[in-house]
Formats: sequence, C-alpha cells, structure tokens
Amino acid sequence: MSDSVGEATKAAPAGFLTLMRNRNYALLWTGQLVSQMGDRFHWLAISLWVYSLTGSAVHVSLAMTAMTLGQVPLGLLSGVLVDRLNRKAVLIASDLVRAVVVATIPSLIVHSIWYVYAAIFLISAASVFFRPAMFAVIPQVVREEDLMPANSFFSATRQFTELLGPLLAGVVVMRLGYATSLYLDAVSYIVSGLLVMAMTIPPLVRVVENLWEGIKHDLIEGFHFIRNNKVQRGLFILIFVVFWAGGLTSLQTPLAKGVLRISDAQFGFMSSIHGAGFLSASLLMGWFGTKFPKGILLVVGALIFALAPGVAGLAPSFGALLVAMFLWGFGNIVLLISLLTLIMEITPQEMLGRVIANRQVALGVVDTLALLGFGALADILGVRESILIMAGLTLVLLLIWIRQNPEITQDSMGWWDAIWRKVTGYVDPEYDEVQQRWLNLVTMVIVAVGWVLFTIRQPSIGFGIAGIILATWGARKMMKRLKRKE
Repeated sequence: MSDSVGEATKAAPAGFLTLMRNRNYALLWTGQLVSQMGDRFHWLAISLWVYSLTGSAVHVSLAMTAMTLGQVPLGLLSGVLVDRLNRKAVLIASDLVRAVVVATIPSLIVHSIWYVYAAIFLISAASVFFRPAMFAVIPQVVREEDLMPANSFFSATRQFTELLGPLLAGVVVMRLGYATSLYLDAVSYIVSGLLVMAMTIPPLVRVVENLWEGIKHDLIEGFHFIRNNKVQRGLFILIFVVFWAGGLTSLQTPLAKGVLRISDAQFGFMSSIHGAGFLSASLLMGWFGTKFPKGILLVVGALIFALAPGVAGLAPSFGALLVAMFLWGFGNIVLLISLLTLIMEITPQEMLGRVIANRQVALGVVDTLALLGFGALADILGVRESILIMAGLTLVLLLIWIRQNPEITQDSMGWWDAIWRKVTGYVDPEYDEVQQRWLNLVTMVIVAVGWVLFTIRQPSIGFGIAGIILATWGARKMMKRLKRKE
C-alpha cells in the first residue's frame, strides 16, 4: 500500500440520485434511515422512563454511560471478527440482537431498573459490531470515486434523524407511551435487517485456520498495519490530536445555562443549530466534496473543529454561542467524512474492519478523557477558562501534526498555493511579491479578527455585513459568467 494519498484521474463521482440507483447502497442507506429514526425514539423514551421511575439524574446518567461501556472492551475484537466473518451476516445479526433486546425492555424495566443498564450495554455491544461492518461494506458496493458522497449522504441521514427524530419521538411518547416507542425502535431494527438481507455483498476469501490463533494474529496484524504505514499512522494519531475539542459536549450546558443564563427554549434551539451544522456539512460534502483534495478538507475541517470551542469560550451572548455551535458541528462532519473516506481508499478490504474498529476504540478513549477531564477542570478553573484551554491545546497539537505529516496533505499543495495567491490578492510587479502577499494576508487577518469580535457582540449586524459582501461577490461572479457566455 502506497504512503501517498495523491489524487488519481477518476471518473466523475455520483450524486445522491445516482447512488440510490445502486441497489445495494439504496438498501443499506434506507435501512439506516429507518433504524436511526427508531434510535431517537428509544433514547428519548428510556431517558424519560428512567427518570420517571427513579426521579434521579444520576440514574439517567448511568443509562447514558452504559452506552459507551461496550465500545472499548469489544471494539478491537469486533474489527477482527468483521474482517473474518461474513459482513452481511454480522449486520443482520447485530440488527436482530438489538431488536430483541429493545423489545424486552418494557416488560422487564418494571422489575428492576438495573435491567435497563444491562440492556443498553448489550445494544452498545451489538452496535460496536454493526458500525465497522457497515463502513467496511460501503467500499464493496460503491465505486472508489463515489466514497466521498456515499459517506456524506450516510452522515446526512444521521443528522436528519437527530433533527427530526426527537420531535416525532416526543409526539409518540406523549400520545402512545414509553413502551410503544421502544417497540417501534425494535421494528426499525427488524426493517434494517430485512433490507440488509436483500443486499448482495461479495464475501471475503479467508484462509481456514485455528479460530483463536487467527484472532490473535489478526489483532496483532491490525496494529502493525497502522503502525508501519505512514498515512495510516498519521490518521490514527490525528484522533489523539484533534478530538479533545469533543470535550465541549460536557461544557456546553454549563456554559449556556450557568454562564450565559439562556432559557430552556434557547438551549433547544442551540442544539438544533449544532445539528444544522452537521446536516449542512454532510450535504455540502456530498454535493461538492469530490471537487477538493481530501487532504485540504481534512485540515480545514480539523481547524474549524478546533477553533469553534474557542469562539464558544469567548461568546458574550446567545447569538455568538449559536455561531460557535454551528461551526463546531460543521467542522466535525467535514473532518470525519474526509477521514473516513481516506481510510476506505487506502485500506485493503481484508483489513478495513480492524482499521475502523481500532479508530473507534481510540476515539472512545479520547472522548471519555476529554469529557471527564475538561469537566473536572471547569470546576477548578471555570467553564470559559477550561473551554479556551481545550481549544488552545487542540489547535497547537493540530498545527504540530500538520507539520509532521506532509504525506497526508501533499495532494493539496497545488490547492494551498492557489488559495494563497487568491486570498492575498493583487501584487505590484515592481516590488517583492512574497512581502506584498504577506502584508495583504496580515491585513486580511486583522480585518477578519475585527469582524469576528464585532459579530460576537453584534451577531445580526456582523452576519448582515458578511451577507452583503457574499451577495456582492456572487453577483459579480454571475455577471462575469454571463459575459463569457455572450
């Protein structure tokens, strides 16, 4: 496997409608739309049901924590088995297990609240096998040049259900009750399993060997593959570099409610804005992501994801916090889709399950440490201070990582040069070009920082100014195109 991620000449990537004409992709995508909508029903129902039975926020937290417990211990094993077993069978079995477990919760929750935690752990364990298998199947059923839009539209499905699902779930819970919501989720898993059953997925050819020796060999081989390949190693290290910014999850509530004193209605709107950032990034990546090198998308997404918590930490108002949350969601998705697509392109099919699972385990470790660590730091130093430390640490580590991993962004060098020349604008040939471009850039940075600080305090006016500038730029571009056509 090459250590380069340079872009080769490829056929034009497919759009959403073209991808949906691919029977296998359409079946998998539709199954995920149904089952993820069902997930919104069961999470809302469980959290409300647990709280109604116990009256304890601690028990609700335990229920949410149980979801992560199955990921770390089973994550590495799931990758090995996904690469050894029939991936279609893994997907179907995961869906059926989750359907059965969810369906038993209503009859057993009344006997012991602790059954809920055990059930959530089992659901988490089944999901640990489902996700690597699903991502490993995508490159088997779509063309390589379609991986970016294929991953993007999968991500858009998740974000769409996160926006619409809780609203529908609230109506169902209010009118039909907790149990019905859980039964609907169980049905959604069965539908997903049936759709996967209708797919045609070519099986991997593996050498028959002793099972336990084979598992041990595959575990070691997966680690060696990531360690010995520069690009794989760099992408793996990136998890420990940039995803500390995920710690904002544990601090957004104290910041919004405790520092800025926003209302519950405003908090709900803030969550929707975060989801809007997810959804818009997913759609834009699906429509236009293939027009840019994945290296540049990876770096831009990571920079936005790292800087957004800093904007949140400085936010003096609800409007400024909305800007930060949108950017945080937007950058997160651009980063994740670029990262996942790169991994799919440079990883052999027989290794893909292990590579994805290893990264999921690493991400789970970083997320846990970030949530707990920055949450504890906020009690000592303060919420704003902890968020700013998080953003600063992530940004410094990211800049070091970019410098140390040029092979990942080498496909973007031409783009960076073009952007550099475009952004720094006109230069007089009678003077030193480099100095003029740096002066132009410094001037633009000063203006941009001033705009950001002004927008944080007066978001409506700041965004209005930006909108006028963008509209003028767009009209100018359109007029040029019209003149060329004439």
